[in-house]
Amino acid sequence: LDVGGRAGGEKYIVRGIFFKFPVDMPLTKNIWLYGGKKSSDDKAIKAMGNELRGLNHLWNIMEKSDDSLSKVELPLMCLIDYLGFRLCAISLYDLSNCVQAYGTCDAGHNYAKLNNPDLQKILDFFSEGCYSNEHKIVEHSTGEERIIKMVSDFEIHYNQEKDKFYVLDFARIFPPNDKHSPFCNMFRIEFLQTSNLKLSPDAFSGFGNADSAQNKLVECALKSLHENIKVFARALSYSNSMPLTDLKKELHKRGINMRYLGSIYHDMIDS
Repeated sequence: LDVGGRAGGEKYIVRGIFFKFPVDMPLTKNIWLYGGKKSSDDKAIKAMGNELRGLNHLWNIMEKSDDSLSKVELPLMCLIDYLGFRLCAISLYDLSNCVQAYGTCDAGHNYAKLNNPDLQKILDFFSEGCYSNEHKIVEHSTGEERIIKMVSDFEIHYNQEKDKFYVLDFARIFPPNDKHSPFCNMFRIEFLQTSNLKLSPDAFSGFGNADSAQNKLVECALKSLHENIKVFARALSYSNSMPLTDLKKELHKRGINMRYLGSIYHDMIDS
């Protein structure tokens, strides 16, 4: 099924359910979306996990909203893992009578432009809840610079007849913390909350190349994260009160991704 975009892998509709089968997709003959110079299906699978985490976070912040977000529709989603493969199942929107109100569905070639006060309220609320900073992008088809609030490929579609906004594509609503894998390795929301940082989710990607200042802010935040890792490693080295069963919980509480376990181990040895 061709619904635009290469992120998400192969796509199917079966019995009214939209399925994504995450595999790394080639951008050119020798360049892959997630793996760079070689295909990396494991990073595509990880990015699909980010999709569910992003959606769950929007559901959580929607619960704290007032009636101003009553026009917003979010889908239901689940992940199915089997023998090393992953499938994402999403409730299907009917977008036949919708216009795209926000985001790009063609890798930045065109960006939606809809002047609607309700849309601005939605973007303000979501960007605040996701700690997403305003940042500059360039629309490739026109060369026009624009300032946007959420990640480029976060899509909102508007049905004027129903006066409803349908939201999709949540994998990159948080800023990346890896220059080499900006489409799958993201800051945890706990880190953004405790540090009270608003960062560009398009940093380190082709979308965010137009805004070097925002990229530098993310680099500074990444240094802060690594300092947190060193502090945690030292505390863990001298602590006998933290059972290993709580390690994941303690890491996430501090906004540290599990993939930094190797760094924590080496910092513990050094300390």
